[in-house]
Parts: sequence; C-alpha cells; structure tokens
Amino acid sequence: MQIPIGEDWHIELFKRFCSPQYLSLPVIFDDYLKEELANYRRFRHFVFHGYSSRITWDILCDGIKEVDKVYKNFKLKLNEILNLL
Repeated sequence: MQIPIGEDWHIELFKRFCSPQYLSLPVIFDDYLKEELANYRRFRHFVFHGYSSRITWDILCDGIKEVDKVYKNFKLKLNEILNLL
C-alpha cells in the first residue's frame, strides 16, 4: 500500500482509517470522530494561516468544550482496535 502524496496527503491518509474500510486498514474514525476531528483540522488551518483575527469566539468555545469528549472517544476506539491485535 502506498502512502498518499500531494498537497492533501494527510487528509487522504486520514480517510483511509474512516468508514468505509480501505483495504485491510482498521476503521479508527467513526462518523462522529471523523466530523469532530475535521472541525479541529479546519480550526488549526484557520489559525496556522493567519486568519485568527477573524475568529468567532462562540465557535472556538464550542470546540474547547468538546475536546475532552472527542479525545476520550478517540482513545476508546484506538484501545478497541489495539485489543484485537
């Protein structure tokens, strides 16, 4: 299996671990995690590329409130997969 290349290689690699299953890779990111992590990725892009002067603080606060829940769900899913190995 080849690692994706190009400008969006990281997004393509992420998608390979989402549903529907890609070849024999485990589905690590269910629909909930896929959407939540996409929100954090967009936020990171927004800040990294200097658009932070246009931050909507209400949206930022929602993301901060959810970070523990998202992390716990990710950790649970990853442990499920690791226990199958």
